[in-house]
Amino acid sequence: MKELLLTILNRFEPITLPEMDSVKLMTRNDTKYTCHITDLPAILETAIAHYQILEIGGSRLMGYESQYYDTPEHEMYIRHHNKNRNRYKIRIRQYLNSGDYFLEVKFKKNTGTTEKKRIPLPGYDCQELPEFKEFIKTNSRFKFDMIEPKLFS
Repeated sequence: MKELLLTILNRFEPITLPEMDSVKLMTRNDTKYTCHITDLPAILETAIAHYQILEIGGSRLMGYESQYYDTPEHEMYIRHHNKNRNRYKIRIRQYLNSGDYFLEVKFKKNTGTTEKKRIPLPGYDCQELPEFKEFIKTNSRFKFDMIEPKLFS
């Protein structure tokens, strides 16, 4: 299956990271769908004429790891689970292909729009940096001392 998917992905027109700067993804409407893996090739085939695919260093499959933060009471997760709008997600994400780390704060509004703000970091162990604490305070309703690492995936 992986080889079939790679063959299909290689038929998409590529877009580079510098070209992506012109695509506004920091504020967007997110819609997520689920499908059975066996349906994915047909879905991707249909999308080829309408979408581009990010290519970095010749790769079109990008991996990442994330350290998620939440309150001790899991407030952010509970609001997500209960499908509440006006909710936050705070994480450090490492993009494995580039090695870049970003502190990201996502805010899902009651309009369905998601706003994402991020700053680069040198790694996961940056919680004591003043810019880490200030970014959390400025871009969410949380202060640094209200959150803690909860999940790494």
